[in-house]
Amino acid sequence: MFEAVTSYPGGLQPLEFRFDLAYAAEDALRSLASALTTANDRRAVAGRRALSDCEGPFADVLQSNLDSAIAEGSALRDDLLKIAASVLEARYEAFLEDARRQVARSDWTAEQARQRAIAVQGDALNGL
Repeated sequence: MFEAVTSYPGGLQPLEFRFDLAYAAEDALRSLASALTTANDRRAVAGRRALSDCEGPFADVLQSNLDSAIAEGSALRDDLLKIAASVLEARYEAFLEDARRQVARSDWTAEQARQRAIAVQGDALNGL
């Protein structure tokens, strides 16, 4: 007779993905990117004010340093947004994989039930 199956084959186990952590990480990354945008905007305004009072070689050095800081801030912001997009993509892929596994588990369970029904019918025909 068929034994009750209490676990699924390896590829059908529920996916272990922390969606809550993925949401939190994506939100934190986007918040950091937004803060960098704000900091860059403020840095540019402060730089313009400072440069209005400066002349000569020090003004050139200050302008160069400000441009570098703004460029680095923008690059970091872009990197954070790329990472946030990767987290979003991973979350989406995990959702799809979990859905595929749910369908496979459902199909597997239905097949197990069908096999049990065939076995019961066979036992009944054989007088068992």
